Amino acid sequence: MKYLWFIAGVIAFILGLVGVFLPVFPTVPFIIAAAFCFARSSPRFHQYLLTHPVFGPSIVAWEERRAIPRTGKWAATIMLSISLPISSWLLGAQLWWASALVIVVCILVMWWIWLRPDS
Repeated sequence: MKYLWFIAGVIAFILGLVGVFLPVFPTVPFIIAAAFCFARSSPRFHQYLLTHPVFGPSIVAWEERRAIPRTGKWAATIMLSISLPISSWLLGAQLWWASALVIVVCILVMWWIWLRPDS
């Protein structure tokens, strides 16, 4: 089981690194997922993420208080707000129900994010 957690951590970490270079792809959620997986498989990699100068503070805030930085909340809200009309346009009038579902999910995600404490 330890190996599966490690593989999942590596995949999450790679996806987080992709997010560093692609602005519409989230970084921090994948890095937090990687820390979660490494906490169960590799204390060394988990410690590396906790002490990382860029990712570490967000991971520690999440693990200790389930907190999200206000800048992260605003970034997520802005990106979701930009992606909503684009998604609706791409889905078109025939898939109005899918567009409505995307809108509802995005609103719920934003609501959940803003309910988390600030770090």
